[in-house]
Amino acid sequence: MEIRKISLVVIALAAFGVAAAQNPTQGSGQGKLARNKVGNHQQGEKVFRNAIQEIEKGMRDLKSALHIYDGHRAEAVQYGAIAIGELRIGRIENRQQSAQRKESDNEDRRKFSDDQIRKSNAKLVEAAGHYQQALVMLQKTTGDFNGHKVNAMQDLKAGIQEIQLALKFVGGTINP
Repeated sequence: MEIRKISLVVIALAAFGVAAAQNPTQGSGQGKLARNKVGNHQQGEKVFRNAIQEIEKGMRDLKSALHIYDGHRAEAVQYGAIAIGELRIGRIENRQQSAQRKESDNEDRRKFSDDQIRKSNAKLVEAAGHYQQALVMLQKTTGDFNGHKVNAMQDLKAGIQEIQLALKFVGGTINP
């Protein structure tokens, strides 16, 4: 798993290097424009890093919740992973590949106490907050990063919707 993360980082760095090589600055008049583009790019990168951290927090909350949500919690985790992929390398090689280790949410909720379910629901609500915070961060940044920012935002919205469906399945709500 660690090797795959390192590979993703190397691919992302290579992609940014190729993009930089394709847009060299020429002449003194373009220097200031190029610096502004670099500044905007760096700001966008910072926002993306912060958004990834928020998504990861949300995914941790989702993973620590009970597996009683009829697949919706697990789907929200998958959408978070896809959104991170979109933000890290600007593309996903194969969206179906992420489903290979899909978790199950089909445990019998009767084997858990009401208190355990309330705590689990709270984790889902926290996760939705993290996904929402990442969405707000992405909405504030400029540039579309070749459409991948929009894809990540759509994935986050889908993840939030899955969390809502998960809570509805067990009788909980986002706004308790």
